[in-house]
Amino acid sequence: AADYNDFTVVIVLNVNGTEIGAVVDGVSDVVALTESSIKAAPQFQGHVDSSFITGIAKLDDRMLVIMDIRSLMSSEEMGMLLKVAKT
Repeated sequence: AADYNDFTVVIVLNVNGTEIGAVVDGVSDVVALTESSIKAAPQFQGHVDSSFITGIAKLDDRMLVIMDIRSLMSSEEMGMLLKVAKT
């Protein structure tokens, strides 16, 4: 069981018009990116599932991976969101 306290980090996401919270280990930074700063996702070799990666962006000396939360969620999880949104 997870231990939630005053230091628990929750990222609020808008998925298909429904706001949900995702508990994460931590957040190191929040940045604003322009659409032109995001490049196409590279093709990965091997057993890396890149279906949830929509692009990459370079910020100073860091490389940021842009992910699509809908691709990360299973169809069952998306179905639960739709049920919640309708109620």
